[in-house]
This record gives sequence, C-alpha cells and structure tokens, in this order.
Amino acid sequence: MLAQFRMSQQDAPLVTAQCITLDSDWRSKEEVIKGMTDNLLLAGPLPLPAQTGSRSMGARGGILHRTGL
Repeated sequence: MLAQFRMSQQDAPLVTAQCITLDSDWRSKEEVIKGMTDNLLLAGPLPLPAQTGSRSMGARGGILHRTGL
C-alpha cells in the first residue's frame, strides 16, 4: 500500500519553499512551533492516497495532512 501511495504522489515534495520562514522573529519554543504549524496548515492537506489507502484511512477516521497527523 505504501509503494502504491508513493507512486501516486509523483515525488511531490512535502515541504515547499512557502513552508520555510527565514526572517521570523520567533522568540520562544512555543512561537516556533505555532509559526511552523501555521505555515504547514497554509500549505493545505496532501492529496488523498490511492483508492486502497483512502479506504483504509476512512476506516480509521483519519485525514492525512502535511504534518502526517
């Protein structure tokens, strides 16, 4: 199932240039985590896995995001 998912993604990067922030003014660990999470959420969810994977994810009630959660 994992190999089929990888083939369907066509090597799309999980982290894009829009997710990386170099000029931030985060001063604490909490600010870093919040800022990085916000960047990932703005990027949106990953495309759904192939048919087999989507049925499996649906059975577990999970949604696949860029964070893998």
